[in-house]
Parts: sequence; structure tokens; C-alpha cells
Amino acid sequence: MDPSLLGTFLDKARGFLASFVMVEEILTFRKRKDSIMKISMKRALRGRTRAGIAAAAAVAVLATGGAWLANAAATATLPTRTFTLDNNEAITSDNFTGTGLFTFPTNSTNGNGAGMGLIGVNNPSSADLNGLEFTVYGGQMTGESVNIPQLTMTYNGGQATNTMGRQIYGQTAAQVQDAAQQAPLWKGKRQPVLTANKNISSSDAVLYSSTGAMDLFMSVVEPRGYEQGTDKVYIPDFSKRIQLSDSAKAAGWSIEDFTVTGLPAGVAYDSQTDTIQGSIIGGLDNSGNNSIEYGFQGAEVNFTAKNSQTGVEQKFAFGKSSQAIIAFQYKDTKAPTLDGISGKTTTVDLNGTVNLYTGYNDNGGTHAGRRNGANVPLQLVDAQGNPLGRTATVRNKLDAAVIGMAGQVTTTGGNAAVGSIADTTIPGLSFTGNVSVPAADRSGKAVASGFDTALTGTASQEGIYVVPVFAKDSNAPSHDYNINGNEAHGYTTVVVKPQIVVKNVHAYATEIPVSISSHATTATIQTPDGSVTNLKAVNGSWLVDAGTTNTAVKEGDTVGTVGQEFNLKVTSDATAKADVDNIKAQAFVEDASVMLYRNKVELTDIHGTKVTASFNAQSGQWELPSDYREVVNGDTTTYRHILTNALANGDTEFGIYEYHRTRNAAGEATAVSTEDIAKTTVPREQTSSQQGMTVLLKYSKATDTWTASDGSSVTDSKADGQWHITPASEFDPITLPTIASSDDKATVVNDAPTSSSTSYEAIQGQSVNTIHQPAAGVSIADTEDDSTTPHKNTKITSVLVVYPDGTTKQETFNIKGANWVEQGSASSDLRLFKLDQTGEYKVTVNAIDSNGNLVTADSDTATGENKGPDTATTSTTYTITVKASSTKPVVVFDGDTVSNTQVNTNVTPADVAGYTSKLNDPTDIPSTDGQAGKTLSAKTSVKYTPTSGDAYTEEVSVPVIVLPRAKSTVTVSVGTSDDVLKGIVKTEADRVLASDDFKKSLPEGATVTSSDITEAIAAGLTSQAGENRGTVNVPVTYTLNGQTYTATVPVTVNVVAKSTTTPTYVFDGDKVQNDDVKKHVTPQKVDGFTAKVEDTTDLPNTSGQAGKTLSSSTTITYTNDATGQAFKESVDVPVIVLPKT
Repeated sequence: MDPSLLGTFLDKARGFLASFVMVEEILTFRKRKDSIMKISMKRALRGRTRAGIAAAAAVAVLATGGAWLANAAATATLPTRTFTLDNNEAITSDNFTGTGLFTFPTNSTNGNGAGMGLIGVNNPSSADLNGLEFTVYGGQMTGESVNIPQLTMTYNGGQATNTMGRQIYGQTAAQVQDAAQQAPLWKGKRQPVLTANKNISSSDAVLYSSTGAMDLFMSVVEPRGYEQGTDKVYIPDFSKRIQLSDSAKAAGWSIEDFTVTGLPAGVAYDSQTDTIQGSIIGGLDNSGNNSIEYGFQGAEVNFTAKNSQTGVEQKFAFGKSSQAIIAFQYKDTKAPTLDGISGKTTTVDLNGTVNLYTGYNDNGGTHAGRRNGANVPLQLVDAQGNPLGRTATVRNKLDAAVIGMAGQVTTTGGNAAVGSIADTTIPGLSFTGNVSVPAADRSGKAVASGFDTALTGTASQEGIYVVPVFAKDSNAPSHDYNINGNEAHGYTTVVVKPQIVVKNVHAYATEIPVSISSHATTATIQTPDGSVTNLKAVNGSWLVDAGTTNTAVKEGDTVGTVGQEFNLKVTSDATAKADVDNIKAQAFVEDASVMLYRNKVELTDIHGTKVTASFNAQSGQWELPSDYREVVNGDTTTYRHILTNALANGDTEFGIYEYHRTRNAAGEATAVSTEDIAKTTVPREQTSSQQGMTVLLKYSKATDTWTASDGSSVTDSKADGQWHITPASEFDPITLPTIASSDDKATVVNDAPTSSSTSYEAIQGQSVNTIHQPAAGVSIADTEDDSTTPHKNTKITSVLVVYPDGTTKQETFNIKGANWVEQGSASSDLRLFKLDQTGEYKVTVNAIDSNGNLVTADSDTATGENKGPDTATTSTTYTITVKASSTKPVVVFDGDTVSNTQVNTNVTPADVAGYTSKLNDPTDIPSTDGQAGKTLSAKTSVKYTPTSGDAYTEEVSVPVIVLPRAKSTVTVSVGTSDDVLKGIVKTEADRVLASDDFKKSLPEGATVTSSDITEAIAAGLTSQAGENRGTVNVPVTYTLNGQTYTATVPVTVNVVAKSTTTPTYVFDGDKVQNDDVKKHVTPQKVDGFTAKVEDTTDLPNTSGQAGKTLSSSTTITYTNDATGQAFKESVDVPVIVLPKT
């Protein structure tokens, strides 16, 4: 109820009641810091007697002419009270204004006691209930009722009555009494319903119930009560409203198992604290399908009366339908919000995906999905709002809100099916309701249900789009007593960027491939050198625009067809610099489409008067002018307000609800009348001949003009990159971006140069060019450098040569010089050097291209990677296998003559690919005389003739190894046998071969071995003495480097005479003594030899040998005093045995 109306009423009532009581009530709605709603009432009473209160109540009954305060006289015994919910004051037996007394047993069937089944007692006359009596205390009605369980009952001539202990939470006593006073006047009057002219019930039976005039007044005409989802309900000590009488307690009765069910959605009873608390979220749609009662809802109170003396238990259920004890009045006066989409600008690429939730949120019991409900936890608090650390489960009931876009709706609300809108004015995007939102994307607001409406799809055409978004929390115009919904109007901007694609090119390219989306209006391409090409779309072609600095084109040139890829001409210098993303391009679109909502509408009332209604974005209501909305004419005031209905086809139905109320001098309503509702339907689209809810504005860059779909003019201006648009009609002004752009970048790719070479063979001593040797075939190529005329300089940076022996040599080039071809022609140690080693030379040629940095990309649109300085390089390595003729040593003996044939036979010319060879005659053969043990050198040459080019002669040195010769002399005695002589001779030869002098004359690694003498000894060689009687040759074999060479060691034989012996005499049986034998030997004298008679073991046995001559054999060893050479001579000493006497 409007507080000003209440004030007017009280001012007038003050005079009427002055003789009995002065009442001053100030209604204040405010939020405490803990958001608990309190309703403050202050009552200053004059005449502080119970009789005075009763008298005032009686007068009030008479004044209203109703039965709302029936039985007021019974209040004479009640205490006075000041009821202040602001202090969380409980209604108890010590704090009340009205009571409902229930006594048992009773046989009443009408009047008091009627309908006892409505509180769960089907046999109220049962003697088992004897002595049971309890009172229900209330704080709004004044008086006492007895055994009246129902909100409204008719008896005594059809008068309406109710229990005085009933409490409507969310209203003050003054508000309740004012509504009750007016209720009879509204019977039979027009309902505020758009679809048909319906009347309010005239029946007294429902006058004060949820289907009667009182509820209509509180819920629709002047909405009052708790604000859904905002105000906090906190009712303390609730069970204390029902108390047993002292006599009932004495009779053994008690009240137990107290509970409250059927509370409005979002509210719970907590038995531990005996409180009802929460925030009502239950919707206000009177469709009958969601248990919502137009903002007025009762609850069910249950308890058990137990008698400890008789054991009787009686369950009581003050049912929700009866609303006998508790009811809640609530309202929804706040507009929903569209925070997810309204006022937002979404920028998306062409063909990009849009998934934009509206973020619909309403504290008043609606959501963006189908009608449903959800069990949610309620955080329980104490009286100061502090959390108790416990929760209760409550049920939030949510209706389907009306949500629309571009003048269309996805649903008409309530329990209607939720669909989608295909034509959002944004190509490719649709607007769909009842979309399940992932938890991570939910708005997180109080009643976010997991459903939303979303603008989704693929943005298929670039441009700047502004589209209106609409929401209405309640829209059920055909339902009785349905409140008029609150609306939210908003706009969302979708910027679909144009698309431009420039493809990567190679350095020095003279064309750049470009693709621009079909509805772009202008474009700019900038090359690495800073040159700019400006383009504009004209009649399906891309033309070069003013401001272009690219010298390869000129203003006005046609460079391509809109919607197709084209090649933009540039100079090679423009793309000379290789780097990633250094070609920069932008495409722009300035064409715009804006749909606007009407913010004013012309309506015609029931009297034919035209009036303009305006939309109040703050309240969410369409409002009539203040001087028309409420018109005072004497004691009668005319009230008008707007009803709306969002139709499925996008049209909006408006109605003006008009009623007249007359008050008397005391401020009491004495008469109410209503008019039929005057309806005006406003189509979705505005035309030149009729008003519509939307108008479509479009901007064309080609003509640089705004046009409106209804043909009206458009006022536009630009500031700070924004259009400021004001349409001529009564539509919202709008601000939007003037331009949308996208960019792309392309890379100037620079491949590394490539190089190749061929390994080849050469002859030791040749001089070659490491870069331009034909056989090496060194080649360096570069895609970019070679594409220009003349070619850009790909240059050699260094040449590295690794010699066969592992040593290296490198030459670094000055890359500021000429290109690689010219570099290779210059002379230097490495560009022309001698192959003085055999084996494999490894030659590495390193080069770099003119950019120097390698820039790669995996595709013609990939960004790629700049590898950095000195990375656009190449390296080729080849080998030169240097060969030389191979030689074997010529092995000869000291004094031998070396022939040409021997030399050339030991030379094998190198097998060099591409060459034929021929041996020349030796030019220098050494003498071997006196050169034993030495390696001499014979000079010869090999001529190599290539298949093409000049011949090359290789100088070859052939080793000549001179072996030493050995000889010696031996001395033997006359008669030495051939075998003994051979042994002596061989032994002497071996001695000579083993001597240091001989070994010193052997080449390194050579060995000599002797063999047995196989030649025959000359006849009679030792038959007589004499020097140089002959020569005996000892075969020997020289081994050198695995090769054997044979020769002989000639040994000269000298023969000396035999030694002499004399007999030795012994007696038969005596032992022959060694010394006696040796004494009878006289060695032959041989110059240079020392003779020694050796001991003998050949001593004969003389026993029984008397008269005989025996023999004892011994040996004489002759040793050469100088050489140690020895020979032996065997002699026999006669032993004469004498007989013993």
C-alpha cells in the first residue's frame, strides 16, 4: 500500500476517532544491517483502558460495515499492547491484540465451532477432549473469536467472519485493517486483467480469503508485504502464539510436536530457535500450477495436544487452505536484471562462436528457464542476523520469465513453452531460452537456477550490431489477480570484426596475396619498408585509396574483387627485410545495424482520451503522466495504471486499468467503481503509418548515411570513436562504436640458402681451388636472392680445410664484399692450395644469404619463427681423397747394381678417378757399393692424364735398401771329416751373423737366419795342412718387411797338422789316470789359437790286459784368441799294460 494513502486515511480517521482514541501510525520499511525486514508500528493511545480499546474497535466495526472485527466487545478484558516487529517482538499471551479461543468438547455445527475438521478434529464433541482449551494470539485484529478455525466463514445472514488470532505477516495492523475496510467495496468490480473483462467475486464467503476482494486489493491494486527475494522474514517465538489455558494445564493437557509446514517458498520453520525465517521466493503467477497464491499465502501449523492423566493424544492441523493462524503477504516491485548482456559489447571474429548469456536475474521468483523449483540450503541466523552454523532446506519456486530480443520473445511466461528467436538481426546468431548454464558460468546471484537465455551461434557477417533485449518477470494477463510484471529493457552490442588474411611471402616478393571478407569497407596493408596501401570497397571491387605510398600501385587502381583473394603488387624493396609478422594489415567495417525499443507509447483510454505512457527503466514499469495517473475530484480520486502483455508474435498489448475511490470526511473509503480496461496493441515493428515497439536503423559507409525502417530521420554525431544516435520517433537514444576492425600479419619468409658439392680424388702435389675446382662442383643457391635481377648477394663466410693428418686451416671472408662466385675467384691460401698430404682432405664451405636471418613458417598463414642473425646459412662439405703412387723398396746387396726395371717394377701408380697413368724412366739410380745397411733413393716419375684438362706428373722416390754381406775363416786339423767341417763352418757363420758389427749394417727390421750346408765339401780339403785350403758356403736368408732374400756366407778353411801322442804305461789291474793320459798329448801349434786338452772319461780297464796296448780317447779344443772361434781335435793316447811281477 502506498504509505501516503495510509497517511491520508489516518488523517481523516483521526478526527472520527478523536472522542475515543487518537491513533498515529507511521509505516516504515527499512533494512537493518542484517537485512531482516522489520515493520515498525507506533501506536500512541489515549484512553488507556481496556474499555476504551474495545469501544474504538466497536466503532471501527460499525464504520466499515463489515464483520472483520466481529466480537470486538469481548476485548474488554484484553491487555493493551504496542506491537513492534522492528524489535523482533513476539506475539505471545503477554503481547497481543486479538485472540482465537478453542474449547473442547463442543457440539457446535454452525457459528462458533463450525468446521472444526479444518483444524484436524473431526469429532470435537468427544469426551476424550474434556478440559482441552487453548488460545491463538494475534497482533492485527482486535477482539476474540471462539472456535472459528477458518479465515472466512459466512453465517448469520451471510456475514463474513474469521478467527481473531490470525496474523498476516508482512503487513502492519493498520494496513490489514485498511484493506479489510475496503474489501467489501471491491466486490463485483473489474479485475485488472487484459484478456477479458472479468469481475471480482461478490461472494462474502471469499471476501477475506485468497480469492476475494481483500487479497486483490493487497496484492494487485496496492501491492504490499515482503519484497520477494529481498526482504528477510524473521518471526521469533512462533509457537508461543498458541497457549493452553491454566485449567487445561491443570487437567493434564500439554502441547507437543509443534511444527509449521506449507510455508512460502524460500522460508522455513526452525524448531530449535522457534523461528520462521528466510526470504520468500515463490512467484506471483496465479496459474494454479505452481501453488502460488497471488502474493498471499497461508501456512499449516501442526501440533499434538497430549493429556498426561488420560493418555489421550489429539493432533491439530490448522491447514494451509484455512489460513487460520498464519498467512504471508508478499509482493514483487523490483525489475529483473540482464547483467550478463545488457549494456555489454561483445566483439567476435567473423565466423566466430558467440555464447552470450543474458544473465537474467530476478529476486521475485522467476528465471530464464521453464517453470521449476529447486531445493536450496537456507543459512539459519539469530535475531541479529548472525549465522547459527546450521542450514534448513527450502524450496524456491521459479516461474518462466518472458525474455526476448529484437522485439520477439522466447516465451510468454508462467508455464509456457520456451523457444528461440532466429531473427536477431545479427546474421548467424539466434536467441534461445531455457539454456542450461554450466556451474562455472552462472551469475552466482541469489536465485540463479542454472538456466538462462543465450545469444548463440556463428557470427556470419561482419558489422556493428545493436539489438534490444527485453525481460518481464511476470506475464500472465489471463489469470485472476495476476500482478503486472516488471520489465527490463536493455541493449547489447555485438561487433563482428571483418576478416583480412595476408599470406606469407618470400623476401623480395613483388606480390602479396590478400583476402578480405565480403562486407569489409576499407583495408590497409603496410610492408616492412613502411609503405602503405589503402584500399576501399567500391561496387564489388577493391580500389587503391588516397594516402597510399606503395609505388607499385596508384590511387584508383583496381587491385581485386570483393570476396576473392587477390595479389597486391609491391616493390621488391618493400619485402626485402625478412622477419615474422612484419607485413601488417587491417580491415575495417563501419556498416551498422541498430534496433531500438520504443520508450514511449500512445494509448487510448476507455473515454477515448489519448495519453502517452513512458517506460521507467528504474522501476521497470510503464507509467502514465502523474497528472493523469491520479486525479482528485472532490472526495473521489481516480487512479490509473498500465497493464502489459508480451505477445508471442512480438507485439505488446497495453491496457489502462482505471478505478475511482470515494472517501468520506473521516478518510474512510465509502465507494469504489472500476472501468472496463481500454486496450491498445502495439505491433512489433514501427512503420511510417503506425507506431511499433521497435525500429531498425542502418548505417551505410558507402553513402555515409543513417536510415530508419519507418522512414523517419535520424540525428547522428560522432565523438570519441562512438556514434551518438537519436531517432526522430519515441525510441531510446543509443551509443555504439563507429568502426570495427581486425588485423592480420604476414611473415616475410627467408629460406636458408642451399649448397652442394662433390667429393673427388686428386694426386699428391696438385694445387686446387677449394671453391671453384670443377671436380668439387661447389654450388650455392638461394630462393630469395636468386629471384631478383640482378641476384642479391649470397656470400661465402668461410672455408675450413681439415688435412689428412688432422690439422686445420680456415679462411674467413669479408661478407661485405662480392658474391660467392666472385669470392671464389680471388687468390688465397685456401682458394688455391697444394695437396701435399695423401689421404682425405675435408673441405667445408660456409655461406650466408643477403638477409642473414632464417625466417620459417609452417604454412602460408602461420606466424613462423625468426631464427635470429646469421641463421640463413648453408654449409657444404666435400672430401678430396689425395692419392700418390705406391712404392716397394728395391732390396739389393752391397755392391749390387740397381736397374731401371727394378725401380719401375716397384712403383704402382695411384688409381685416381678420372685419370690414366704412365711410368717414366728413372732419372737417378744410386750406387750400392759400401752402402750396406742404408736405404737409398731412386728417382722416377708418373704422368697422370685426365679425361679433360692438363696432365700432371708425379715425382716418385723409390727406396733402395742395401743389405750387408758376411764372410769368415775357420781352421781345422788335418783329417777333419766333412760333417765336422760343416758344423764348424756353420757355427762360424752364425757367429758372424750374430755379431754387433754385422747387425749394425742390417736395415731396421731386417733379420738373418742361416741354413744347413747342403753343398758338398771339396775332396781332400782337410787331407793335408795348409791355409785357404778351400771355401765352404753357408746358406742364409734375409727377411725384411715380410720379404725374404737369400745369399751365402763364404767361409775360408785353413787346415793344420794333427797333434802327437806318446804311450802311457800301467800294470795289469792298475787304474789309468786322466792326468797321465793328458800328459802324453802334445797339441799342434796353431797361430792365434790356444789349445786345451780336455779331461777324458774314456779310461780303459787294465785288469787281465797284461801285454796288451789299450787306447784312451780325449779332445783338444782350439780357441781363436781374437774371435773366440773354436775347433776340436780328437786324439788317442796308447795305454800299454805291463804284467805284474
